[in-house]
Amino acid sequence: PWVRHIYVGRELPDRLVLDVRERVPIALVRQGSHFCLMDANGFVFKKLSQDDEVDLAIVTGVDIEAKEPSVLLPEALKLLDKLGGQQNPSLGLVSEVHVDEVFGLSVLTDRGLHLKLGRDHFEDKIRQLDIVLADLEKRGMKNGHLFVDLTDSAKVTVQHREAMGKAKEERKGPQYRI
Repeated sequence: PWVRHIYVGRELPDRLVLDVRERVPIALVRQGSHFCLMDANGFVFKKLSQDDEVDLAIVTGVDIEAKEPSVLLPEALKLLDKLGGQQNPSLGLVSEVHVDEVFGLSVLTDRGLHLKLGRDHFEDKIRQLDIVLADLEKRGMKNGHLFVDLTDSAKVTVQHREAMGKAKEERKGPQYRI
């Protein structure tokens, strides 16, 4: 399943040439009750097993068995290819890309960022996010969980929540974290 393309040729008089291109997994996607590896072209090529040591983002919100694939899936994979390969200094590692036909793409990172990107101009919105995160860091609001709505390029909405700490043990009875 890892082989994407094989070219077999012959150079006369006595040479055989093999060119083997492997698939490079870019994301995990759920198929039925298990996860599968997906390449940058959206091709699902292997069921994930315990022996596979992969640390890839998960693509959610798509039905890979549907006759008509999601229109946003290629865009999500392109964005994941751009962001997912290395650790982005401002974003961290991408852990999930959610595809929604109505609301567009959303990205979750390991640093507590939830980015709502909408349906277009994803690279411009990521560049705009760097400016927003720099401003939040100046204000001392970068720690915790951030929900950043970048769907409208003219208006960026940020919701900030502090990271939850331990509940105080001094109180008796049920305790709730809100």
